[in-house]
Amino acid sequence: MHYILVKLCEKLSLAIENALGVNAIALKVVRKPVYWVLQAWESTWGRGPVVVWRWKLGETVAFLPRAIANARKAREGSKLRSCQCTQRQLESDSFQSWLARMKEPSQMKRKAWEWCYIAQALYENGMLAPERRGLGFAVGQEPLPALFASLGCEIMATDLATNEAQGLGWVKTAQHADSLDALNRLGICDHNLFREKTKFRFVDMRDLPDGLGAYDFIWSSCSIEHLGTISLGEQFLYDSLKYLKKGGISVHTTEYNLQSNYFTTASGPTVIFRRRDLKRIANNLRRRGCSVDLDFTGGLLPYDRVVDIPPYERDVHLKLVLGSYVVTSFGLVIRNG
Repeated sequence: MHYILVKLCEKLSLAIENALGVNAIALKVVRKPVYWVLQAWESTWGRGPVVVWRWKLGETVAFLPRAIANARKAREGSKLRSCQCTQRQLESDSFQSWLARMKEPSQMKRKAWEWCYIAQALYENGMLAPERRGLGFAVGQEPLPALFASLGCEIMATDLATNEAQGLGWVKTAQHADSLDALNRLGICDHNLFREKTKFRFVDMRDLPDGLGAYDFIWSSCSIEHLGTISLGEQFLYDSLKYLKKGGISVHTTEYNLQSNYFTTASGPTVIFRRRDLKRIANNLRRRGCSVDLDFTGGLLPYDRVVDIPPYERDVHLKLVLGSYVVTSFGLVIRNG
């Protein structure tokens, strides 16, 4: 009973915040007792299960409006918008086709969704064609540079300098690239074509250099949350526009907080963007002449309700507990002009 009251208090304070724009400091008065109760639960049951239970109760409350929103989207058409990871998208023919092209297994993993989302968003906007120029940030060992090169695109792939990546643990976990060879390890693209179409350069996303050139499209896959703070990730989105041609497309995926529009992890090795952060980013991009179409509707299928908890051993990994929050991946599609 206590837990239900806690959740109702959270929902009420969030509704007030969204509807009336109540000052954030005033909301602490309502929310602080809520989190004292949750901390007591966590000390008894462990953080992971409590976070999951809390999120699932909120999902149950939101089921009907979400079903209505999904039906509306189906009527409006299927073109990809800025949205969160869902089972339906990952199981779609288009996403499964991209997985096959990338020589990746069919799996319910959000990393697979991120790669497919980026590829599909670029494809729908006419970017994956011969002579189109693309710029990828923090590419690690992802298959996207090889995929895009195989389609005739000219690619500049970038990653953090090796010594800095080692300090952050990216090299040890095979999430860093230090040469072209690491980017076509699966043979997605013909070796000679890949060498012809792809270049590699070290770039720090927190200190973007001049002279990289102009590109038809830009992408990054779950990288902006690793720049130290939400503000630094946000600033990268604005600063990287200097490389994007007029009419070009920028696609990025990042961590999305499903649990709170107020509390989050705003600094550290991995930050978590909230709805309010994404709305602010979209508004600022529009002021810069860009277009962004946000859709916060979640999925309704069974795997959309599965939440993986540390040490993350489930076969289904579309949502997970990260610190005190249930998170998933969110994709941003930005058109310049």
